[in-house]
Amino acid sequence: MEPFRGVERMFPIWGVTACSITGPMAFVRHLPNTNGVLLTGIRPGKAPEVARPSLVPGDIILAIGGEAVTDLASFAALLKKH
Repeated sequence: MEPFRGVERMFPIWGVTACSITGPMAFVRHLPNTNGVLLTGIRPGKAPEVARPSLVPGDIILAIGGEAVTDLASFAALLKKH
């Protein structure tokens, strides 16, 4: 059985912690698939908090700069790119 909680990773430069979206997590949240990442933490004063609208834990990131976020690896790559 697939675990509910996905793999979690910190991105200190951006001040966020995110985890991959699992099948069970997508089901409970009524998501169409497991694409994207779930923000699990935001450091005060960093870009996601001061952005308008600000990002908050629980938000799901599906794209950065118009490019799709499919998993933690693509999220990390797009953060480095932007």
